[in-house]
This record gives sequence, C-alpha cells and structure tokens, in this order.
Amino acid sequence: MLGLLCAALLAGCGDPDTTAIPPTIGGMAPAGTAADLYFHRFADALAAATDGELKPQLLTRRELGGDEQLFSALRRGRIQLAINGTSILSTAVPEFAVLGMPFLFESEAEIDFLLHDYITPPLAARLEANGIKLLTFMPMGWINFYGLKPLLRPEQIKDLRLRQADDLSNHAFAQHLQADVISLPGAEVISALQTGLVEAGTTVTLNYLWSGLAGTAPHFTATQHAFLFNALSANLAWWESLSAKQQQGVRDSMPPDDYFTGLMREAECKDIREYIDRGVRVHWLDDEQRRDWVAAALGSHEAILDSLDPAARETYGRIQKGKAAFVAAGGKHTPRGVARCEGLNP
Repeated sequence: MLGLLCAALLAGCGDPDTTAIPPTIGGMAPAGTAADLYFHRFADALAAATDGELKPQLLTRRELGGDEQLFSALRRGRIQLAINGTSILSTAVPEFAVLGMPFLFESEAEIDFLLHDYITPPLAARLEANGIKLLTFMPMGWINFYGLKPLLRPEQIKDLRLRQADDLSNHAFAQHLQADVISLPGAEVISALQTGLVEAGTTVTLNYLWSGLAGTAPHFTATQHAFLFNALSANLAWWESLSAKQQQGVRDSMPPDDYFTGLMREAECKDIREYIDRGVRVHWLDDEQRRDWVAAALGSHEAILDSLDPAARETYGRIQKGKAAFVAAGGKHTPRGVARCEGLNP
C-alpha cells in the first residue's frame, strides 16, 4: 500500500523541473570590437540552440564595471557568464599568473598548440574547485612597452617610472629590472604620462592603440615579452543546474576558437598601420637586443614561481613539456604580433 502511495505521489509530481535561469553575460567590449562581435554571435546562437530557453541578456559594454567587478558578480551568481582577464582569475587561482610570465611563449603558433592540451586542463580543474566553470581561453595578444622614448634594452628600465597593472608577473618582471613601479588605474595613466608621474608602461597592443595612450606616449617598443589571455567562464552552480542538452547547447553556440583570435589579429594589423600614419613610432628588437631581454626575463621566473603555491610549478612544467612537444611535432615559430602584419616587417 505504501509503495502504491509513493508511486502515485511521484506520478502526480510529473517530471522534475529542469528550467534553468537564462544567462546574463558580463563583459567590457566597446561596440564593434572583436569581443563585442563575439558576444553577439554567441548570444544569438545560444538562444537559437536552446529554443529560447537560454536567451542571454548582454551586459557586455562595462555596465557592471571593470574586470574585478565582473569576476565578483560571476562568483556570487549575480551573472552567469563572463569574459575575464587571467590576471583577475589569479585572485581565485594564483597559478594563472604563470601565463603572464615574461618570454614564456615564443609565438602565436606555439600558444595555439599549447592551449587545449597543456594549459587548459590543470587551470580549469583548479578554477572549478573555486566555483567557476572554464569554457574556453581567448588569446588576446602580446604585451609590449610604450613610453615617451624607445626602450630597446632591459637596462633602460632601471629606475624608470613604469606604470604596471596589478598583475603579479608584470610586477615581478618590472621589479627584477629595477623599475620604479607605479600602480595606477587605467583611467589615470594618460594624465600621469602628461605630468611626468610615469614615463612608460606595458599593455597589449590593441589597448595601447584604442585607449588613447598612443597619442601621449608615441613610442611603441615591440618587446612582445608576455601574452594576454582572456577566459570565457560560467558560474559553476548555474552550469550544474543546466541539463546535459543545455550544457551542450552552450558549448555548440560558442564561436570557433579561431573566430575571436582571427578578429583580434586582423584588427591589430589594420589599426597599427593607421596609428603609424598618425605618428606612432614602432621600434623593433634586433636579435641581440631580444637575447638581452630574454636573458633578463628568465631570472624573474623563479621569483614568480616562489611567490605562488606548488601547483604553479606543475602548470609551468606542463607548459615546458608542451613547448618541447610543439618543436618535436615540427611546429614553426611564426612572426609574433605586429611583426606578422604584412608590410610591417621589422
């Protein structure tokens, strides 16, 4: 009798509720940029793939603030999906700082080879343990020096008033070069350059061009010494509330890996030409200068690893193993960053 009652109750309840919260997606993408195009393509595809069940709301033009605010909102479940820089992800998983080490990577081709098999697995697992589901990495581009003068030798950095973002690897590298490191919000950098509070800084190529820095600090030294990654991630609790079909819908709706990187690399080549015509002076490293920079940078690797937990050494070791596999597989180190743009050969 009890069994019949239980069966009747279960039948009366019907299927379990599988309704998921449609995602709010957070980001910092000005209209028309590669990230903005990515967000809209992803949102349209996700709405179609799930018959409107997961039609996203886009708050991707800084409506929620900067990277720190976005990541906080993602972790707290106020938004369900976001693109964040790996420097802010390192506040939850410190070994993300490994990805910002100077001269860790040799080329974009090498990064493309390493990303899925050597970089993603350990970092995704660690991020998931902190309540975040890593969906994909989005390579952004090379980090370079900009300033009021060319910076062709590492010894030129000593005592230089250098603006650095709040990133462990950037700071460690600058301190290793004995720079006078100054931390400033991005909005204050141009006025700091104008008043002499800072003389130089580092950032990814497109941020240098788009943020207004190029008009104030016209010397762009293509050290290409570190690489900037972003990551598309989901709040883990929300992700686990999805059915298997809905999760697959999210995965299938993400644009192909080369869609975002292709847009970014095309924009970089187009825009650097425009800014050269406006007066930006691009300075290339010759082979000897590059060897000096690499030699100076390698000394900072141990300091960075010592400041992190042991998992960072595991991630670093996987990357070194992947670099060897890239070479063994016949991988070619193609020109880096703006050096690969046709007509801009160093």
